[in-house]
Amino acid sequence: MDPNQFTSVKLSNGISANIEIVRSNRAKRISLKANRHGIYAIVPNLTSPFEAMTFIESKKEWILKSVTYFERITRGLNPMLIQRGKILFLGSPYDIQLIKDQRCYVILSESLKRITVHSPNDNKKKKTIIEFYRQHTSRILDERIRVFSSKLNLDFNRISIRYHRSRWGSCSLKKNLNFNVMLSTLPNHVIDYIIVHELLHLVELNHSKRFWRLVKLNHPTYEDDRKWLRMYGPFISLP
Repeated sequence: MDPNQFTSVKLSNGISANIEIVRSNRAKRISLKANRHGIYAIVPNLTSPFEAMTFIESKKEWILKSVTYFERITRGLNPMLIQRGKILFLGSPYDIQLIKDQRCYVILSESLKRITVHSPNDNKKKKTIIEFYRQHTSRILDERIRVFSSKLNLDFNRISIRYHRSRWGSCSLKKNLNFNVMLSTLPNHVIDYIIVHELLHLVELNHSKRFWRLVKLNHPTYEDDRKWLRMYGPFISLP
């Protein structure tokens, strides 16, 4: 089997599942992984095709459960927003292009809908992408948080921007606000909701009925924005 070869197995529901074979120098044993893009068999380089297929066939039940799960959680979603090889910026899907380079920088082309990342290796690539989003998130917060804090007549101490896997924002007892570096992946209306949400925690540091009434009063579309986050937030990650 060559790297990135595909094979298929017929599952108990009669559907055939495609499995991508990924050969690895680091893998010590065969393993399976699944995400919204498909099922992957991670195979040590010296593994024979027969051994790999025998392992995959023995995991049909796990494969069926994984396929069923990801079909369920992606049902009804805009496929362009969760498509493999795409990355979100301000709620729009962009092609991601990776170029090996000694310098680290990112080129954003709105006309081509492409984000090109220059970096010497995978480790630097991740840091470069995070820094790209950090710069844009910082710019957005500088612009928008002044507007909303003035409108709400609320003061805070400081803002920090960090990379989190799932949390989009938080507010501390010391009136410090924290936002996810990936905030700039989201549509502007969702970003505004998160900013208003965290600012209002300066008034109510909980999620009481009074808190949600304040959110609705100051951001009437908050329910739609929360729904967008529930639907697409779990799929936003670094490439």
